[in-house]
Amino acid sequence: MTDSLLADLLIGRLCRNGPVPLQAQIANGIRDAIADGTLKASMRLPSSRTLAAALEVSRITVVTAYERLSADGYLRSDSTSGTLVCETLPQSAQPSSRQATARTLSERGKELIRAPAGIQERKGAFVPGVCDTACFPYQTWRRIQNRYLGEQHVDLMGYSNPGGYLPLRRALSEYLRVSRAVRTTPEQIIVTMGSNQSIDLCSRILSDAGELAYVENPCHWATPIVLRANGLEVEAIAVDHDGLKLERCKRQPRLIVTTPSHQFPMGVTLSDERRARLLDAAERWDAFVLEDDYDSEFRYDQRPLPSLQGVDEGGRVILMGTFSKVMYPGMRLSYIVVPPDLVDSFAAASLRLYRPGHLSLQAAMADFIADGHFAMHIRRMRDIYGARQAEMLRCLDRCFGDSLETSRNAAGLHMTVRIRDLLDFDTTISRSLEQGIYLRRLHTFNQGDPQFRDGFLLGFGALDVEAIRSSVDTFARIVERVVSAQDSRR
Repeated sequence: MTDSLLADLLIGRLCRNGPVPLQAQIANGIRDAIADGTLKASMRLPSSRTLAAALEVSRITVVTAYERLSADGYLRSDSTSGTLVCETLPQSAQPSSRQATARTLSERGKELIRAPAGIQERKGAFVPGVCDTACFPYQTWRRIQNRYLGEQHVDLMGYSNPGGYLPLRRALSEYLRVSRAVRTTPEQIIVTMGSNQSIDLCSRILSDAGELAYVENPCHWATPIVLRANGLEVEAIAVDHDGLKLERCKRQPRLIVTTPSHQFPMGVTLSDERRARLLDAAERWDAFVLEDDYDSEFRYDQRPLPSLQGVDEGGRVILMGTFSKVMYPGMRLSYIVVPPDLVDSFAAASLRLYRPGHLSLQAAMADFIADGHFAMHIRRMRDIYGARQAEMLRCLDRCFGDSLETSRNAAGLHMTVRIRDLLDFDTTISRSLEQGIYLRRLHTFNQGDPQFRDGFLLGFGALDVEAIRSSVDTFARIVERVVSAQDSRR
C-alpha cells in the first residue's frame, strides 16, 4: 500500500475532537486493516515522519501508535526496510470464520453460471479463435495511437457520440463496400465493444422477452447465453454441409443468428440456394437475420464471399463484424451495420445502455484503415494463415490418414476434426494439456442434439509451421495411446 493510500484510510477514521487519543485511533485503524487483510504480511508502512505529515499530526503520535502495534505483535522494525507488517499475527488478529450466508441467484444468473465459457488461454497449441499477435505491426499501430494522446485531442477523452466516432464509421463504410459488398453508409454503422455487445444490443432493440430466436447447431457458446439472458426462447437448428437446415425451422422467429460465410465451428458456407430461402423466410416471418461475419477476411482459396447483407433487398439483415481476429482480441472493438430506418434507434439505445467511449482507440483505428495499413495487414496475414492451414491439413493427413474427418473449408483460423474410434475425450484432453496442447470439444458448442458427433476444435492461427508439425505429432501419439487403452478395456 502506498503512503497516500494508508493516509487516506486513516484520515476517514480520525476524530480529532473525540475522547480517544489520536495515537490510539491510528493504532486501531492500522490494526483493523491488518486483521481484514488490507495490509498484508511483510507490507512496508510509510515512515513515521511521512505518515505524520500526511495526517497532519505530530510525529510522536505516529511513533507511539507504531510502538503499540509492535508490542502487540502486529508490526516489526527492520533497520533497512523500515516498519513492516508481521508475517505471523496474534491469534486475535486472525479473521473469524463466519458461516457464509446463502445467496439466491436469479434464474437468469443460474443459467449464466451453468453455461459453457471460452478457453481462457491465449497461447498454446490449438487454442481456437486466436490470431497471431506476434505478426501485428506494433510500430505502425503505436505511431498512429500516439497521434491522439496529446492535449490537442482532449475531445477524445470523453464518451462517444451516438453510433461511434464518425471518421471510423466512414472508413469502415468504404472498406466493407469493397471487401464484403456491404450496402451501407457511414451512418448505418454502429460501433460496439465486442460481438457479445452487438448481439445484446440487437436482441434488446428488436425482440421482446418470450419471442423466439433461431441459432445454428452447433454455434458459438456465447450466442445462446446472451439471447436467453435477454429473455428470448432459443431454438437450435442443425447445420449440414450447406449450412443452416432451413426446413427444420417450423415456427415463426423474431431473430435468426447465423454465420453464413464461415459457420462456427463447423466451417461450412451457407449455399446460395439457402441464402435466398433465408432472406425470403425472414421477410415472410417479419424476422431479422443477425449475420455474424467474425472472420470473413481470411479465405485462402478464393476471394471473400459477398456478405448476406449485400444481397438483402428487404432490410432484414444486420451484419456484425469484429476486429478481434484481424487486429487483436483485447481490442474489444466491433461494429454492426443496421438498416437505415433503424439507425437512430440503435444509436440512441447504444448510448443509453453502454455509454461507449474509447474514442482515441476508434480514431487510431480509423487512420489505420484509411492509411491502407489495415488492408495490407489482412493481405499479409491471409498468406501466413493460409500456409499454416495447409500445413495443418498435411500433418493431420500424415498422422491420422483416413481415421480422421476434418473440415477443409479454406477459411478462418480453426478447423474441426472427428477421429474414428476415439471415445475417451476427457482423457485425451487431460493428457494433451500436460503437453501444452489445448483441445476444445465440439460438444461444447452442441445445443442439445443427442445425435451430435463429438470431436475437437483445433486453432492454428497462433502457431507457426514448426509448432504445427510438432503439436500434431504429439496430439497423434496421445490419441493412439488413448484408443489403444480403450481397445484393451473391451
